[in-house]
Amino acid sequence: MKIAKYWARRTGAAEDEHGKTYRLICWSGSNSSLAIAKAKAIEKLALWSTRVRSGNAIVDPYPYGPDEIREELIQEVSDRQGSLIAAITRNRYGALVLNTANVMFIDVDLPASALVRPGLFSRIISLVKPRIAEPKAMVTARQKLRQNFRDFHSNNTSLSLRVYMTAAGFRLVVLNKTIDPISNEATQILDALGSDSLYRILCKNQECFRARLTPKPWRCGSENPQGRFPREEPSQQAAFSQWLESYERKIKNYAVCTEVETLGSHEIDPTVDQVLSLHDQYVIKTQAMKLA
Repeated sequence: MKIAKYWARRTGAAEDEHGKTYRLICWSGSNSSLAIAKAKAIEKLALWSTRVRSGNAIVDPYPYGPDEIREELIQEVSDRQGSLIAAITRNRYGALVLNTANVMFIDVDLPASALVRPGLFSRIISLVKPRIAEPKAMVTARQKLRQNFRDFHSNNTSLSLRVYMTAAGFRLVVLNKTIDPISNEATQILDALGSDSLYRILCKNQECFRARLTPKPWRCGSENPQGRFPREEPSQQAAFSQWLESYERKIKNYAVCTEVETLGSHEIDPTVDQVLSLHDQYVIKTQAMKLA
């Protein structure tokens, strides 16, 4: 699990083979010390400068590259032996995210054809009356996915799965065992359940599973925060604090998940139980709330 408490930035410029100059801004993180973060940023700047001079493009690695994701670390979670098993971070659009070392979360999205974008009137109504009926296409797609989950479990009865409904699909968690995110077993489960391909890459590169804990801002009438962590200027941090206050006020009437069913035994691995209890405290509110 790649988590960083400390972040450092290095800037520079490099000229490509055609004489065009690029300004480079490199961030690197470390969970050990600021000195290590600075050293990694220097190395990254040198690497990027070499790539520019050799004519190779630099692609923003977020969030699927091998480096730590540049997110604010909110909380670390350790087991009784003191081993780090999870961490809560805040992502680039301001939502809290649970990162787990080996508690397997699987997000499965509805097909794009079933995700109908609501019109302006529907969006206004949903802010006043959060819980509205889903379109028939979404209901049908959800039923099909749930049957897929049951079919998967019937062929993998050694696994116990808890199923949650989300705004755009489902979230599943393996209850009865921990799983290494870079293992073949994890890849096979993610493939079989139809998890998003980019999420699978993310799990391998970051050596963890991730589950969003708070609503997406645009689903609850909030704008995205400006800028990105770490916000170095006092004015930037002040603006973010103001945004955060507004965001936390608006998400009170929204939930991220609602529990649907458990497939298999209800017995829970101790590590899973610890992490899942934290997860549920954030994501589950009441059945009457709109999912976001």
